[in-house]
Formats: sequence, structure tokens, C-alpha cells
Amino acid sequence: MLVKEIEDGAILAETVLPSTIYQDEIGQKLQEYAASQNYPVGRVKYSKVMDGYVGFGTDYYVIAEKMPPIPGGWAVSILSFSPKTTRFLVIISAKDDFNKPAPALKFIVQMMEEYKKDGLVIVPTEDYEDVYGSRAQYYQVTGHPVLIDALEEFLENMR
Repeated sequence: MLVKEIEDGAILAETVLPSTIYQDEIGQKLQEYAASQNYPVGRVKYSKVMDGYVGFGTDYYVIAEKMPPIPGGWAVSILSFSPKTTRFLVIISAKDDFNKPAPALKFIVQMMEEYKKDGLVIVPTEDYEDVYGSRAQYYQVTGHPVLIDALEEFLENMR
């Protein structure tokens, strides 16, 4: 198959889907294929980093890569991976007033929900920290390293 990089896992299943499946349909077809192989995934979307359409499960992911025009079609693989776990610090209250939520908190929570749909497990911890006069809370995040890196980049840009 055309899978460019198998990080630390094994190929669990693979197939070729026909070239008659268009890019706007491939997400649904990947979900159906993964479910038929007993590897359900959440949302499927294009990943520039992985150069294909990807859907993540807890310790596996499905990826579809466009094959060359001849023979055409989509090379689809379900691969296992070792989930990465890390912690992130998120500012939850406004400066000098711990009862007032941080201005960007609503947007950050919405984005974390979107990352959950992509396959991350995000759990707030009981650990808090004061950061430059604001209250911040740690969140434990588990999932594929590509998703964690994207979330980390998003949170860094929100600071």
C-alpha cells in the first residue's frame, strides 16, 4: 500500500477502494470500511501531515491515500499506534478575578470538543496553577501524536 510511514504499529487491515469515490465521499466510505472491520472511527478529514484522509480510534487509525491515475482508486489501511498522553495548561479565569471566565475560554472549550470528535480523549484534572495572575487548569490529553501536536499548536497560538 501507499502508507508512507508506519510509526510504531502494525497494519490491521487494508483494501483498495474504487476511483469512482470522490473526495467529498471518502470520509463516509472510510467510516463504513473501518466499522465493517470492527475498528470504528470518529470524524474523517484530510491531514496535510499524514498526506491523506484520516480517522482516528483509541489506538488505531484509518487512512486513505489517492493512488496514481493508473490503476487509480484509494489505498486504505487501518494501522495501530501507541497512544501518547500529555498534559496541557489552559487559562480558565480572567486576570485577578477567579470567578470570571477567561475571554478565550469559550472558544478553547469549543475547539477541545472538536478535537474530541477527531479522536482525542481530553480530561480535566484537579491540578490548578496561577499564571501571571490568572487561574489555569491542567488537562490530560491522550491520543495520536499528530492530533496532540495540532492541539498543542492551537493552545500555544491562543496564549
